[in-house]
Formats: sequence, structure tokens, C-alpha cells
Amino acid sequence: MPESTATTSDLNRRQVLIGSAIAVPAIMLTTAVPARATSGDSALSISISSPVVSRGSSTTVTVTVLDSHGQPWAGQPVALSPSGSITVAAPNGTTDSSGVFSTTVSAGAGTSAIGPAALTALSGPLSSTAGLSVGALSTVVFAGSGGAGFANGAGSVAKFSTPWGIAVSPSGWLYVADAFNHRIRTIDPAANVTTFAGNGVQTLLNGSFAGSSFQAPTDVLMDAAANVYVADDSNNAIRFLNRASSTVTTLAGGAAAGSVDGTGQTARFYEPRSVTMGADGHLYVADAQNHTIRRVTTAGVVTTLAGSAGQAGYVDATGSSARFRFPVGIVGTPDGNLYVADTNHVVRKISPSGEVSTFAGSGIAGYADGAASQASFNGPADLCVDDEGNLYVTDALNRCVRRVTPQGVVSTITPTSGIFSNPRGVCYGGGALYVTDAGTHQVMRITL
Repeated sequence: MPESTATTSDLNRRQVLIGSAIAVPAIMLTTAVPARATSGDSALSISISSPVVSRGSSTTVTVTVLDSHGQPWAGQPVALSPSGSITVAAPNGTTDSSGVFSTTVSAGAGTSAIGPAALTALSGPLSSTAGLSVGALSTVVFAGSGGAGFANGAGSVAKFSTPWGIAVSPSGWLYVADAFNHRIRTIDPAANVTTFAGNGVQTLLNGSFAGSSFQAPTDVLMDAAANVYVADDSNNAIRFLNRASSTVTTLAGGAAAGSVDGTGQTARFYEPRSVTMGADGHLYVADAQNHTIRRVTTAGVVTTLAGSAGQAGYVDATGSSARFRFPVGIVGTPDGNLYVADTNHVVRKISPSGEVSTFAGSGIAGYADGAASQASFNGPADLCVDDEGNLYVTDALNRCVRRVTPQGVVSTITPTSGIFSNPRGVCYGGGALYVTDAGTHQVMRITL
């Protein structure tokens, strides 16, 4: 993939939403039902100034009541009823001369408060409900000075060029697939950035960490022995970085693009975008341009678990009967399931037997929180799982991070504007999420 004019499919086709990141707390709202209700010609509306409320903070709620002539209706009783982890400062009141009643809503302070909430306003026969989310505590820049470039050093001066996948070690070190620098970078807990592997030359070359070459690496994975696996997207390969010998080898693929099951370099991938470790100890790869999910043993034996090569679509089924469209993110969970960020605007679930189902998302591009099939995503890019089984999804074209509970309930934990430009990779560690922003060329930290 040429560094500035890459034509390799949707890695660059999906490089959109360039902007700047701002370190602010998370807050956001969706409307569960129309926020204006009428009875005859009278009407009630409810608005919330910050529809994602960061845990432990508050936001203003405004209820407006109009009479049958469409004029402000003063002196009308208003009752507010919350659900979820929110409380209302003044749940009862009356409208003023402008037909308005205002108060504040506060979110719970603990991490258990994160999730969907709602607020219902009542005034006589009128009622209206607005949905909101209790989000993460804060989102800040962890490393990267902004703007594409290459520089090691302290987080505030280091530079990346389209950072994509990210992983965290048990000791809190981050590993970043720095796609257009063609390197694997590390970030220590103090946010100091160094180069772990890759010489920056855009090709496939095995050898020492410092002497090896990658071509637009897009994901990283660390195993229990601290070895690192890399989805080397434009080399159509899965690379293995051996910690003990400090060498890089090609585990599977690495020749021409294609779809061939086999061992080592006889196997073929077509832009392997993401890699994870399953509960069975095998690697699983989101093979984006083949629209398939591949299994790779640690000996380099490649088979196809689900989907059919070259057959893009959206079908829930088992094995080769299932269809994906550019699967770009994948994560394994301890129960043996796999979850896939599918550009059909859904999160798919794959059982150990290869049965594919839709876990969350309506399949229509959009933005909506709620129960699994009622929720909407717009270009989900990657996902990770926390200690309680919650999934976190980078919703690239909505410019935010979403949470999906084990029951499939979707909520938003960061604002949809002012924070991210093009959120891509995500990992969880130490009570925080780390997210790569391919638009601002930074790594962000979300304190849950």
C-alpha cells in the first residue's frame, strides 16, 4: 500500500473524518420517543443539554409546555421520572411565564452507572420521554502530538501516522500498529513512545525487530508469553514477533493476495485487518477483502471458519453459508465466542461451532442506543471486552465509542463530536480503554 496514495481497498477508503481531538469528559443523548408530545393542540417537549452525561456529573433538562394556541403555558405542573443511574434535582415543579420548567439531572458516580438511562416528563395528559447515556468519566490524549509523522519520545511530542490496532500487556504497556509508518510502536505506562519493530521500509522482510519490514500493519495481539502477532494488512500476512529471540517471522500468508487454506506461506489472505486469540489458543483473523473469518494455529495452519471468499453479504448462518461485508475487527472471549465488527453496521457473534448470528445493530447505518436489534452503528471498526464481559466498539463514522452489555444493550460512552475524528483500534486494561484515532494520529485514554 503506497504511503500516501494507497489503493488497497477500504483501509484508505475508510480513512475519513479527519479532525482534532479534545480532552473533555464524556457526555450524549438520544431520543427514545419523540421529545414533543401533544394532546389536542397543546404540546410538551423535553430537551437535555448534554445527552451523554459523564458519570458523576450533571446536565440541564428543560421541559416546555404550550397551550392549544401554541403559546407558552405558565403555571402548569411538571413531574419528571428517571430510569437508569440518574437522579433529578427537582422532580416536580411548574412552568414559568415562558412555559418552561428547568432542572438538572445527575449521573451516578461509580463505573456501574455507565449505560442507558431515560427521563419521562408528565404534565396533565401530556408526556414525553428522552433517552440519554451515562458515559465514561473522561477522555484525554494519552500519546501523540497530533498530525501525521514519525517521532519517538514523550507522549506529548511523539508522532504516529494512522495508528490502527492496539493491544495492552499485563504490565500496562501498549502496542500500536502504526499503519503508515509501517512499524509497531510501544507506549509505556508513563506515555513514552518507542519503536518495537520495523524499519519503516514498506515491504515484507523478516529478521531482527529493528531490521524487519511491514506494510501497513493494522492490528497487534500479545500472547501469554509476551510474543506479538501482527495483522500485516498490505503484505497479506500474519507476522510473529518472538520475544525471546527478538526476531520477526511470517507465520502465514505473505505472498500474493488471495484466499487459500494451507500452512505457512502456502496460505493466502486478502488484507487481514484484525487478529485475536481465541479461548482455544488459536488465532482468528478478520480477512477483510475476502469477507471471511480465518483460523490460524500457532503452527501456521490456516482454515476458513466462517464466510465464503469473495462473497460479500449479510447472512446469519453456519460456516461457509454465513456472509460478512469487510469484517474489520475481531475479539475472542473466554467462553469461546468471537465477536466481529462487520461493516454491515453490526456486531456479529460466532460460536465455537462456527454459527454466525447478529449480536447488536440493526444493519442500517445510523446512530441509536438501545436493545440489540434496535441499536444502530455506522462503520464499527474494532472491539474489545472488559472483565465483566461488556464489549466496547469503536463506531468510526459516528466518531464515538459504544458499549454493548452481555445482554446486547447498546449505549454510548463518549460524545459523538469534539473528541474523535476516526476512532479505530480499542483495547481494555487497568479500568481504562485505549483508542487509536487514525484521523488525529493519536492514542486516547478513556477512564471508565
